[in-house]
Amino acid sequence: MIGAYSYTIVQPAIPLHAVTPLERLVLGEVMDSRTRRKHLHLCAYDDLTTRFDLFLKDAVDALDASRDRDSVLNGVVARLIAATPDDADSIRLDLDAEAVSLAHILQDIVRRSDTLTHLVVTSGYTRSGLDTGTAGGAVSVITTYDVEHTSTDDRIEHYLDAAGLRPDRAGDIARLGLGPHTARLY
Repeated sequence: MIGAYSYTIVQPAIPLHAVTPLERLVLGEVMDSRTRRKHLHLCAYDDLTTRFDLFLKDAVDALDASRDRDSVLNGVVARLIAATPDDADSIRLDLDAEAVSLAHILQDIVRRSDTLTHLVVTSGYTRSGLDTGTAGGAVSVITTYDVEHTSTDDRIEHYLDAAGLRPDRAGDIARLGLGPHTARLY
């Protein structure tokens, strides 16, 4: 039987004081989280969970404890709580529908942190068996002002272009007088 495997890891570990209670609650639903030595470690050994329910009381308490710090989640969760019927005991948070990504949440944390300069989110996937077309990965570097993202496919294309090894670009490279002997791979 063919199995699919994926992982996502956030590095470095995040100082707990940089994370709001609401972010911690939500990140704990999105991926596996563990606290060790006053840091939050985040990883997922399956797909990220972007749609989940939160107990209403937990969401209200976490939001109240987070209002003193700027976070994209504050407005989203406040809006969901306000729209929740009186008899409900939970809210449904769909990060995709709210146009909130893991990168948005992590960037807020980096912006507020006095020790973090960046976070790196590394993801990979593969399938068991010999199907070579089903493996890859991606990396995002999140800073205060920017989120840069690249995939393994992007990097492979870059390296093949630089080496003059992509058949669809061979003519361009020859016309420019470039070739594998002049290409820098980095």
